[in-house]
Amino acid sequence: MPRRYYVLFLIELQTRRVHLAGTTANPDRQWMTQQARNLGLSGALEDVKFLIRDRDAKFVTGFDEVFPTEGIKASERRSAHRRPTRTPNASCGPHGPNAWIGC
Repeated sequence: MPRRYYVLFLIELQTRRVHLAGTTANPDRQWMTQQARNLGLSGALEDVKFLIRDRDAKFVTGFDEVFPTEGIKASERRSAHRRPTRTPNASCGPHGPNAWIGC
């Protein structure tokens, strides 16, 4: 039976270096906050000035509170309003030059 595991990692945009923070089957509040603390203690955040994360509910207040103590400004990524994508396949919805993917 397949199991779902969650992996918490950070990517440095400038160097494209990936830092693995941890894996778990149950990412609760305490686990997420502890992983943020571990990143600070490991030295992985030494040159980091900004942390951009998504709006997932797993990123709790305790997670965000760790980074200012390390001198890092944390912000959540706002989800961009997605525009529909035009499709070249006229059989998948409305026909014509202004057809949008909707199937």
